[in-house]
Amino acid sequence: MNKTKLLSALLAIFLLAFCLCSCGGGEEDKLISKYQSPDGEYTLYFYQVGDPQWSFGSVGAKLLLKNSDGKTVDEEEFSLQNDGGNADISNVSAISWSYSYVKVSFIEFDTTNTFEYVLNYE
Repeated sequence: MNKTKLLSALLAIFLLAFCLCSCGGGEEDKLISKYQSPDGEYTLYFYQVGDPQWSFGSVGAKLLLKNSDGKTVDEEEFSLQNDGGNADISNVSAISWSYSYVKVSFIEFDTTNTFEYVLNYE
């Protein structure tokens, strides 16, 4: 094997290893914040899912609503346009607890769009 082929093979192995390390296994959930309902019966969890899409892409996120027994009663998965950045507590612009649901309002850093998710208790 000549030097050019050897260098090409080593470069290919290096690039493959780099891609696997930087892209693979990025689906871990990272807790950003949690919120307790006023009556203490429910807890809302806000997670980042995986890593942001670089360089200016979106980031996965998830809301989990759990009852006092720790059972998940509702969940929503979505993405945030945060200019390639992580999900952050400041993405949550408002939370309103109702007798049958919780409404969570979000703002994106990249677009300044706002949107809401409603998670039901039952």
